[in-house]
Amino acid sequence: MTKNEIQPGVDAGGVDALIRASLAGKRDWRVLARIILECERDGLWKGKASSFSAWLKLFAEQLGIQISNLWRYRRAGKAAFVFWGDQGQCRIKSLEDMPDGISPESIEILDKISRAAPAYLVKQLSTRLFEKDIPMRELRALWKKFRSSLQGDARGRSKIAPALSRSDSRRRASLLEELAAGALSRLRVSDVCSGEGSIKVLSNVIVMGGGCEVDIAMVTSGKVDGVEIHGVVVLTQVTPGKVAVLQRLKRYCDYVWVVLPDSPTAEVYRCLDEEIGLFQVRELKADIIRKAKKIYPDTGDVMARSVISKLMC
Repeated sequence: MTKNEIQPGVDAGGVDALIRASLAGKRDWRVLARIILECERDGLWKGKASSFSAWLKLFAEQLGIQISNLWRYRRAGKAAFVFWGDQGQCRIKSLEDMPDGISPESIEILDKISRAAPAYLVKQLSTRLFEKDIPMRELRALWKKFRSSLQGDARGRSKIAPALSRSDSRRRASLLEELAAGALSRLRVSDVCSGEGSIKVLSNVIVMGGGCEVDIAMVTSGKVDGVEIHGVVVLTQVTPGKVAVLQRLKRYCDYVWVVLPDSPTAEVYRCLDEEIGLFQVRELKADIIRKAKKIYPDTGDVMARSVISKLMC
């Protein structure tokens, strides 16, 4: 097999240049991905190998790299058009339009995250990745958080890629709760109330006297105010039921908060009392939009607070 045969339909000098660049350690994965996708799309490998996979193996041998790398470039190239091409943000017409320094691994991880993450989060992440404003460690941390929610092969290598129905509103809310719990655990006591101390985040806590379940409870303990309970409700949309839960929590919690996936709308401000605090969760970070005001509940369980205080030590 000659070099001309490896890439039918593409200028032979271009292929030779790619091979020389590869040997010199200056290979551009975006160019290789474009060649691979063009050959697959147009069937240019036919007559050169028994299958596309066999052709790709020959191409890898000629370039002197692992075939697994070429498969990764192919997957990343396809995903790039979903995020930034005509299927996404319309930022690129060709893979070479992507900025230098975006690795195929980072695009692969984002693609996996997109199977489970809410659409707003995927859009935020894809924008940050295109602008090279997100470190790989953060993407990996998010993937680690979402992979357990996917059915099938969590690494996405099965014939049927693991997926989560975007119409499953209950699961979307659950995923937002998981993200929120992780983001809130990174806060300091001084971020949410006065003083210094320790903070613990608990998920799905039953308010016995109130007959309701709170999505997240933050418990803060300090030298001045002792143990304080923060009731946190994840609000994907304003509903009478959620508003009623918030009103009940005001009877038992020192502070009441709402977690939002997006910036609060006029409806949110209109429906929520001014003492209720607002968080906006972005990836693994919780931004405080409005700080909660202390409520001083008169029905808080003194005994429970005493036990919690000892557990916090």
